[in-house]
Amino acid sequence: MAKREHIALFGGTFDPVHIGHLRSAIEVREALAADELRLLPNHQPPLRGAPGADSRQRLAMVEAAVAPDFWDKTDHGIALTGPECPD
Repeated sequence: MAKREHIALFGGTFDPVHIGHLRSAIEVREALAADELRLLPNHQPPLRGAPGADSRQRLAMVEAAVAPDFWDKTDHGIALTGPECPD
């Protein structure tokens, strides 16, 4: 049987993305011994008002802040239309 890949997801508004987000994401990846880490910018946070930057701008900030060979960015969160709240 092939080894399953362990992927960690790290979501947030990232408005703007800052060193606290990145350091926390690294700590999560290391603590979980994840093979991969995906940053998920949320479209609309469920517990506060609308972000100052729109979803695409915040995704661009994440892309600019991370090393492309170390991170996997995804636009899954910003593809949604309403507030996001984990179950």
